[in-house]
Amino acid sequence: MGYPLHTDRLTVRIMRSTDIETQCAYRNDPEVAELQDWELPYTPERAAWLASQDDLDDLKPTGWTELAIDLDGTHIGEIPVGRDESGQQASVGFSLARAHWGRGYAQEAARAVVEDLVERLGVVRITGEADPRNIASQRALEAIGLVHEHEGKQSYLWRGAWTDTTYYASTADDWRAWRDRPTGPPAEVTIEPVDSRNVWDWRRLETHWTQRRFVAPMDISYADALRPEIWLGGRLVPVLRGIRADGEPAGFLMYADRSPTMAVPYLWRMLIDRRFQGRGIGRRALALLAEELLAQGNSQLWSSFIEGAGGPRAFYLGLGARLTGEIIDDETAFEFDLADLASCGSGVTAAATPPHAVSASTHGLANTIDEAAERTGFSGVVRVDQAGERVVDTAYGLADRAHSIRNTTETRFGIASGTKTFTAVTVLRLIERGFLALDTSARSLLRGDLPLIDDAVSIGHLLAHRSGIGDYLDESAIDDMTSYVMTVPVHRLATTEDYLPALDGNPTQFAPGERCTYNNAGYVVLALLAERASGRAFPDLIEEEVCRPAGLTATAFERMDQLPGSAAIGYLERDSLRTNALHLPVHGSGDGGIYSTTADLARFWDELTAGNILGPGLLAEALRPHSDSPEESRRYGLGFHRHTSSERVWMEGYDAGVSMTSLHDPATQTTITVLGNWTDAAWPMVRLLTDWLDA
Repeated sequence: MGYPLHTDRLTVRIMRSTDIETQCAYRNDPEVAELQDWELPYTPERAAWLASQDDLDDLKPTGWTELAIDLDGTHIGEIPVGRDESGQQASVGFSLARAHWGRGYAQEAARAVVEDLVERLGVVRITGEADPRNIASQRALEAIGLVHEHEGKQSYLWRGAWTDTTYYASTADDWRAWRDRPTGPPAEVTIEPVDSRNVWDWRRLETHWTQRRFVAPMDISYADALRPEIWLGGRLVPVLRGIRADGEPAGFLMYADRSPTMAVPYLWRMLIDRRFQGRGIGRRALALLAEELLAQGNSQLWSSFIEGAGGPRAFYLGLGARLTGEIIDDETAFEFDLADLASCGSGVTAAATPPHAVSASTHGLANTIDEAAERTGFSGVVRVDQAGERVVDTAYGLADRAHSIRNTTETRFGIASGTKTFTAVTVLRLIERGFLALDTSARSLLRGDLPLIDDAVSIGHLLAHRSGIGDYLDESAIDDMTSYVMTVPVHRLATTEDYLPALDGNPTQFAPGERCTYNNAGYVVLALLAERASGRAFPDLIEEEVCRPAGLTATAFERMDQLPGSAAIGYLERDSLRTNALHLPVHGSGDGGIYSTTADLARFWDELTAGNILGPGLLAEALRPHSDSPEESRRYGLGFHRHTSSERVWMEGYDAGVSMTSLHDPATQTTITVLGNWTDAAWPMVRLLTDWLDA
């Protein structure tokens, strides 16, 4: 059928002369070009050969074809494909514009190209290469099924110097085996002693090449076991265990047993074969090892890991490892409580857990959440992500009480003032694009509207809750979140401009910048300014500036009088049928009204902290504390709540029928999201989870 190819998110097509300007733009980005092989500057004259592809509708039978990667019609990168004289062997590469790094686009596009080469064009061998320093590209080649073959020393002349090359390859049959391998959790994981009868079962295990700097290959492990090292004057006592997944050799464990010089068992080596990674096998194997060690009378296990991108730090911390603060032979030492580690493998079956997800408890967390939900009448969804894995993702209660429709993990919930975080990020995106600046005055866009707003109020003041403007919804004066009355009929608040009568007539509280007071009106004003600066409706801005770049597919404003079936109805009380339909604006704006899911909010934090929504400068400005609020035990960034003494950051929403928190803790790589659909549903669960995180 030829090109284009279509994936879930992308289109891969023949690159043409009309793409020259875009290609030159990202190829001349120093960070993109740093470890690539084209000459700089990359000029339109160098790219002029693309005109020879203008009439192509498929790969050339031999030689090189340049493919473009499109995202929603925008050219974001390329895949060069070279075929030898037989047409049966091919090489692939990839480059992406920097704004699109870290989202898996290169893997997704390259995987589609490789499948087309193998299945449609009958290519028998695929190769790829990368600079040895380009770990990200090597990991992408590994993810699409290519295997490291060799290192070419001083193999090509690169910008005046001879440099090395890392070579990857796969035969068509090996690639099919990789593509078709199981990716979900195995039904059974076991560990067994390694002895002379089964030693070769584990000998063939291999990690990815990029993981060898963190874990030694099997030959080295066997050699270490045959001639153990000396520790504190005594020789270590190695114990070897093979890991099977559904009967197949999948991994290897080796620990040093207790001895006169080793008071606590030491996890010496852990390896999961590349074909079995991402299935929760390592976690379950360690839980089984913990049970074995507990039965021997041990209570703790210690180990150490090498730091670095792609290393095991996140895996071990996600299982509850505690860093001891020691550095031993340039490795970071940590320890486990064996009882806690043993609990990490309970209750996981292939039928119960989706691929690449972990639903078993960390330190019994899921059971604790279940008990709290029953005790407090929680209705909503709780999700905890730790080190890139879902630890908990559970729904409770009813989305529609009148019709007995249950909440699910895919139910969308109102996030009330959680919307302010999206508003802030949208405004900061407009600042990056030059529509606004932090020092842009509100008056320059309000013109004659809202005359009581001080002329000195700026975008920065509004974002930081330091504007001093009068609030149309002063939460400090509200005793009962379910009893306040809006100053205008809620059905009239259908657009941001409709909020002008509610915003008008509220006297200034203090001079701009003088102090911090939480302010709802300020964020509606921000939405108004964003609309006027960009010429776009605010819901469209949220979609185009935040949701689409972050890949959030279930996050959007909804009208209260026509909620979709995917959305939970908000209820005023724990056991009442009374809803919040008459309490909230029919359509939210900058201070509330978005609906989202736990999955989307977890993804939001991933994309935000990876630098895929905001550039590093404005992201740092948004997250740094701009104000202290000791009476609320928090600090404020620009649209973000901040912990008083740590890097922990969160969004929070509270209104009639809505309570939620979504929190990210960089120190432990933990994201916690609690979405509730009655007024005070979320708070006991939020307290429980923040206490757990503190512990």
